[in-house]
This record gives sequence, C-alpha cells and structure tokens, in this order.
Amino acid sequence: MQRSVCHEVKQLFREKAAPLPKPTNRRFYPSRSGLASLMYRCCRTTLQDRMDQDVLADKVRSFASDRPGDLWICHQSTGDGTQTLLIVHQNEFQQRMLVRYGQELT
Repeated sequence: MQRSVCHEVKQLFREKAAPLPKPTNRRFYPSRSGLASLMYRCCRTTLQDRMDQDVLADKVRSFASDRPGDLWICHQSTGDGTQTLLIVHQNEFQQRMLVRYGQELT
C-alpha cells in the first residue's frame, strides 16, 4: 500500500510541476499503522453497511408476510457500485389506481 501511496503522490505533484513533499510529511506519506487503520475502518464500514441491508431485507420480508396484498421489492446494493439499494412498496389501493388510471398517465 505504501508503494501505491508513493506512486500517487508522484503523479499528483508531477501534474502540478511542484517539488515532492518530504517523506516525513504524514499528510502525504502516512505510517504503516495509519494505513492499516484506514483500511480496517473502510472494511468495517462496508461490512456494517452490508449487515444493515440484511436487517432491512428481513424487515421487508416480514412486512410482505404481514400484508400479502401489498407489493414489496427489495434489491440490495452490490459492493462494487453497479447496483444501489432499492426498496419499492405499493399498497393495494395504489395497485388498483394504477390499473384503473394507468393508461391515462402515458
């Protein structure tokens, strides 16, 4: 990871044509423990977000079983950012109105 940091700092300052900062400058060259801490926090945040989505999906399933006439859709987000969290709820009244007046909306 430190190699990547050094490479990125060089790329950053090459574009600005400015002298490189000193390797003791922790703003640009964090310590190994600082990098490890940052990576741990990012992994923990990702894991926590995933756990929250699982709890939410369980809640949606319980809501769907409580009211079988309602439409519930829950798509969880993927970690790579290709799909975000999506929750859709449509009660029976909304479904009837969409069937009745849906053609007038188009």
